[in-house]
Amino acid sequence: MKIYSTYKPVKIPLGGANNFINALFESIEKSSGKIVFKFSKDIDFIFINQLSRGHGRGFLSFFSLINLLFIKLVYNKPIFTRVVNLNSHAFNKGPRYFLYGFLSDIKTYALIIISNHVIFQSYYQKYFFLNNAPFFIKKVSKKYHIIHNGADNIFYNNVLEGGFGRA
Repeated sequence: MKIYSTYKPVKIPLGGANNFINALFESIEKSSGKIVFKFSKDIDFIFINQLSRGHGRGFLSFFSLINLLFIKLVYNKPIFTRVVNLNSHAFNKGPRYFLYGFLSDIKTYALIIISNHVIFQSYYQKYFFLNNAPFFIKKVSKKYHIIHNGADNIFYNNVLEGGFGRA
C-alpha cells in the first residue's frame, strides 16, 4: 500500500495531529506500507490532515484543494481526511474570524465535500462540524468515521481490509 500524504509529520512530540499521524504512519510502514509526500500515479489513496501541511510547512490553498480534486477524479484515488477544528469554534465571531477564520472554514468544508472519508477524533467534534455545516453537507453520511484521539488500529485495519472501500 502506498499513501500520498499532504501532511509531513516531524519525529518529535508536538501535539495531537503530529502524534496521531506519526503513530499511523509507523503502523502502516511496519506492515510494508509506504508513505510518500509527492504524488505519483501508483499511490493507493491520499491522506490529508485538515488544511495543515505539517509543522512549519503552512496550509493547503484553494489551488491545492482543486489539484487534489483533479487527482481524485482523473486518477480515481480516494481521499481520507482527518478534520480537527473550525475557526468558528476556536475564535469569537469578531473581526479576526471574519478576516482569517471564515476563509479557512470554507476551505475545510470544501475538503470535507471532496473527501471520500472524513475522520473525526470524537463524537462531539463530528456533531459540531455537522451542526455548523452549510445545508448541502448536513446529512450524516457513511463517509464520516470517529477515531478517538489517537491512531488506533480501527483506521489502519479498515484501510487494509477494505472496510472503508472506495466511496
